[in-house]
Amino acid sequence: MLHYSAPGKLVISGEWAILEVGNFGLVAAVNNRVHVFVEPESEGISITAEEFKVKDARAKFADGRLVFESLDDKSKETLKLLSMALETAVKFAGEKGHAFKPFKISTSSKDTQFEVNGELKKVGFGSSAAIVVAAISAVLDFHGCKASKEEIYKLATIAHYF
Repeated sequence: MLHYSAPGKLVISGEWAILEVGNFGLVAAVNNRVHVFVEPESEGISITAEEFKVKDARAKFADGRLVFESLDDKSKETLKLLSMALETAVKFAGEKGHAFKPFKISTSSKDTQFEVNGELKKVGFGSSAAIVVAAISAVLDFHGCKASKEEIYKLATIAHYF
């Protein structure tokens, strides 16, 4: 089983200013991390994100897209960014000559959330971006595809704006 993690972030200054070209911001990694686990699966893809109440969501790739076998619209929306990360990573690995291998992926971002009235809430530590980076890294490694930090950054950016 592969285990990848990525730190959350805290924007100290310039959060909105950096949206305009030429402005700067000050960002720090925080001690709270997201975790991604990838292991072989017999067929297709299995996705578990228990903190979002998604367990063993079954999917397959068809025409370069991740297609869920049976998942409600709310869960599909919850998994949208992770789905884009998986699509991007598998496509990149394929372009580099690595055949698709079925896998099971599970995520944990509980460390970047806080419980409020019995429900986990995101607090802006950048867990979505961190999950994308960790998932892309793990899936590429699982497929035997070595990528540079710059390539992983670019793939994560593509997944965010796909």
